[in-house]
Amino acid sequence: MTRLWLRWALAAGGVLLAAAAAAREADLARIRDPAERLQAVKQSLAPGQADTLSEHDRVVRRDLLVSTLRELKRGDELRRMLTDWEQADASAERRQQWAFLMAESLREDAQPEAALAAYERVFTAHPETSTRWPEAQARIVDVLEKSGHVGDALKAAHVLWDAAFDSRAAAQRIADLLQSADKSPARADAVLAMQRYGPAGKDGIVGTADDPSPVLPTLGYPDGTARRKAFEAVAPTLGDDADASLRRGTACLYAGDPRAALRHFADALRRCDVASVGEVSRSVMTGFRALRGHGSGLDAVGQFIAYGPNGPAGGTRESGVDDPFAAVGLGEGSRQPGGLVPLSADELGAMQSLIRELKEAAGRHGSPGRQIAAIDAYRRTCEALVVFDRQEVLAWVLGALTRESDNRVLGALVRLGQAAAKSNQLNLAGVQKFEGAVTQVFDGEHQPVPEEVLNAFRLTDRTVKALEKVPPLGKTGAASHRAKP
Repeated sequence: MTRLWLRWALAAGGVLLAAAAAAREADLARIRDPAERLQAVKQSLAPGQADTLSEHDRVVRRDLLVSTLRELKRGDELRRMLTDWEQADASAERRQQWAFLMAESLREDAQPEAALAAYERVFTAHPETSTRWPEAQARIVDVLEKSGHVGDALKAAHVLWDAAFDSRAAAQRIADLLQSADKSPARADAVLAMQRYGPAGKDGIVGTADDPSPVLPTLGYPDGTARRKAFEAVAPTLGDDADASLRRGTACLYAGDPRAALRHFADALRRCDVASVGEVSRSVMTGFRALRGHGSGLDAVGQFIAYGPNGPAGGTRESGVDDPFAAVGLGEGSRQPGGLVPLSADELGAMQSLIRELKEAAGRHGSPGRQIAAIDAYRRTCEALVVFDRQEVLAWVLGALTRESDNRVLGALVRLGQAAAKSNQLNLAGVQKFEGAVTQVFDGEHQPVPEEVLNAFRLTDRTVKALEKVPPLGKTGAASHRAKP
């Protein structure tokens, strides 16, 4: 009883402390006079005081300090602080945030050249996280246009369009710039028509008079050398999972290299499990859109990912779905463990040793929780390897299904099998075939398919239905990663 009371008291104390901190932040923000507010916030961030603050409270007060200095137009003082914070902050996202605010301050102080260089640093000095890249790229377009460099602004806007979650807004930005540059609506109208109808125009027939001219390829890209160098330096450190591949692909988009971006997005699709296919597919479609210069045909990409080359009926190749990846030279699977980030011999040996241990742990019947943890870790090795003996893994999973009775363990085994069937593939056809084999196992045992196994099947069904609904010219989005990005 005492322990329960103590636990409640500690929890309540934490809530009270959080409420008190929020009240203090609100008190500071309510100080109307900016000079008085500045002094109060500075005092709260003084060395003796700041040491008593949580990390969250410290960041909140720094944000308030930034907004107050901007209000007072004390740019030099603000930039000195931002420089110190960027160098000392332990968080990569916040370091990038301080760098972005540095560029904002220079823009507000009418220093366009310095601002452009500072916005570039958001990419080149902080290539490990993409949180502020969309805003920084949009600001680069704004600064270039305001400075009268419309041609350069169009190139920067091309990058913005490639990476945009909503390509329609970015296309409108390009059209506005073209209208300003040309004093004629021809190219602007062509960009919007391409965005709305695709290369076949409103009538949907290629080769007729209403086909819009492809304007985006004529704009070109900014010199992406510095960005590529920074991105390439950090790329090996991003990890060996699907999210890391998405982040590499996003970096390539912002460096003006959509073909390389699609290659990394395809790598993410080859290594991700079923639960991630929906998110990864959105990035894949962004890559196709950027490479083609329009969003037409994305529904066909979704159909291929959902069903593979034989289409929804599982028929012959002649009656199936064209492979959009093969059309751009990305149809062949990875040839080496690790995909586009190949594993060294030592890493591969360690991974194979780990798999043996995980198989042993997954077969022990002491604790379902430990079994599931081992199976999930095995699934993670599939994501890292990409290339392995898929049939061996699937045979092991199907054999294990007959030896297990715990519903949760069976579900984990099927999710592992789905990941193995999916690995190094650009579609879900192999997963659907594996699910049919699982159903046969339970039919052979004269048992109903367990609920956790059915839940795994339902995830595939939901993913397929979502891919079927991809609009031909709808929104697509690059990973923000989970971006985590």
